[in-house]
Amino acid sequence: MDILSHLTPMFFTLIAAGTLIGIIFGAIPGMTATMAVAGVCR
Repeated sequence: MDILSHLTPMFFTLIAAGTLIGIIFGAIPGMTATMAVAGVCR
């Protein structure tokens, strides 16, 4: 399987969305990674 087959627009969109969500939850005081995952998956 070639690594270039994974470089699709959807791949980059998911990377950007995950980064944005991580920055937002990381900027909230008192918010831990566990609390962020529990809030998103609920």
